[in-house]
Amino acid sequence: MATATSSTSAADGDAPPPKAEPDIFAAALQGDLATVRSLMDRRDERMPSGGYSALGLAVSAGHTEIARLLLREGVSVDAADDEGNTALMHAAMHGYRVLVDLLLLHGASPLKTRADGECAHTLAALYGRPAALGAFFRHDSTLVEARNPTTQISIFQTSWPSILPYFHPQLGMTECAISDQADTECLMLARE
Repeated sequence: MATATSSTSAADGDAPPPKAEPDIFAAALQGDLATVRSLMDRRDERMPSGGYSALGLAVSAGHTEIARLLLREGVSVDAADDEGNTALMHAAMHGYRVLVDLLLLHGASPLKTRADGECAHTLAALYGRPAALGAFFRHDSTLVEARNPTTQISIFQTSWPSILPYFHPQLGMTECAISDQADTECLMLARE
């Protein structure tokens, strides 16, 4: 009887499923540096659903080392997903100051916009990420005067009325320090 049960189980499909091929997208999202490194030939592919890149997923999950590896290997730093979000926009929305700095150093455009007209530094302001916003201003202090292309309103008029406007510390304004939940370092801000 044991033999009949064994052959019946195998016939019913109880055999283990075949092992899935490694996936660069899952590895980037989970922070699996070894798997991402082994799949570098697929670094520029996009997910069929959502158009996400390995860089965008790694940045969304806060995996700095994977983002560094992908950037070193020459992935497109400004590639956008189906919603128009770039890796820099993901870093800004999540408040990852170190990743904002890294992406800007690799040439990411802070002025690239999504379909709704928002760009990375306006998203940092709208999502309440002062450390990420400060990284943009340290990179290019002229972003202080940037306007949302859709509404033509300064980003500082639309976010955080109690601590507006933000300025680069070198502009010589009265300074106060605050920090956000995603970063333990303080960002020096100024208020008029």
